Amino acid sequence: MELFQEKFIQIIIPVFEETIEDRKQFYQKNTKPRKEAIDNIISSTSNSAAFNEIINSFEGPAGLLSIIPSLKKSLENQIIMIYDIGVANGKEELMTKEMILSLAMQSSAGSTGINALAKQGQKVIVKKASVKIFQKIAKALGFKLSAGVLKSAVAKFVPVLGGVAIAIWVKYTTTEMGEITANTLSKDIDVQETDSFEIVEEDPEELIEVTENKVLVLLNLMKADGNSNEKEKEYIKQIIENFDFGFYTKSKFRLDLELSSPSEVDFNILKKAKKSEKDGLLIDMLTLAKRDEQVHAKEVEYIMFICEQLGLDSNFAANELA
Repeated sequence: MELFQEKFIQIIIPVFEETIEDRKQFYQKNTKPRKEAIDNIISSTSNSAAFNEIINSFEGPAGLLSIIPSLKKSLENQIIMIYDIGVANGKEELMTKEMILSLAMQSSAGSTGINALAKQGQKVIVKKASVKIFQKIAKALGFKLSAGVLKSAVAKFVPVLGGVAIAIWVKYTTTEMGEITANTLSKDIDVQETDSFEIVEEDPEELIEVTENKVLVLLNLMKADGNSNEKEKEYIKQIIENFDFGFYTKSKFRLDLELSSPSEVDFNILKKAKKSEKDGLLIDMLTLAKRDEQVHAKEVEYIMFICEQLGLDSNFAANELA
């Protein structure tokens, strides 16, 4: 996992610099998009072929390294998307690498713990990383984004379907990044260059509690249609056995796997969890629901219930399950 993050971080700065320069050159020769094209820009980027490449190249934990080229391509597409949204909003002059980095950070604030956006009346204040600290913040973003890939327990431990989970994660975060960027750049922008970005670290104890309740949600989803098949059991079993739970917790989960009654979820813990953890749960639920290649109506109903409880994107879930 650490090697995966290290390799991913190494590509961040070159990708920002090269992609933005290429896009500037592109618009010297090509027609610039209008505002009406923004929705299409977001949807086309979210449905990039790179997602299929991720699924096909993934081979479990060791396969994380094999998906870096596809993740690099996805990151390039996201940078192009932000740049194009800026152009469509008539703000091409603001689309520097520092500005695009800040927009990427504010779009990923839930997972990065980096606050790059504030509102003041009708204006949006964007904290722009100064040239002086661009590299430092880009590396921090790379670390946090690569950690975000691993928020899905499925992505860590389940071969092949881990690739499905990561592909859904990329699609989800790209859509969200596009929508937040479009909303931000539609307003008057006040750019404030800064050397100060607060990066909030996660509490390991809180993380364990959150993960335990995420597993309970997955157990309930498995039982939702009244038919817990062996594929679904094996799927969750790999998460239970590979995560660093205590002996008592693992024993309880193993018992819950065999019971038909639903597990008791502490929604207060999940509601207080970081957005990236909630998003990771959504990805895990969608991947589990597709495990037996037949999504049951009761599974859809339970996923919609969890979306309502935790404020997750029910529209995205519904589209993925359709």
